[in-house]
Amino acid sequence: MLLDWPVSFVVDQKRSVTAFYQKAISRSDLAILPDKSIIVVTPNQKITDEAKQISQLKQMIIQMRSDGNCIWHE
Repeated sequence: MLLDWPVSFVVDQKRSVTAFYQKAISRSDLAILPDKSIIVVTPNQKITDEAKQISQLKQMIIQMRSDGNCIWHE
């Protein structure tokens, strides 16, 4: 269980999983991450339009955090 941000780790030896502390996630935040990264966001965070474009170009997955105690719920 992850309870503090920011956090970054790697899954399946290829994709990094990253969460940000700030309220707005910008183009520059995502541009430095590897392609196909997984970005975990909370309902209170905003992803700028430019960041959304970068995420599509870099084939990133945006995963919405579903509750206060877990990064995602399956």
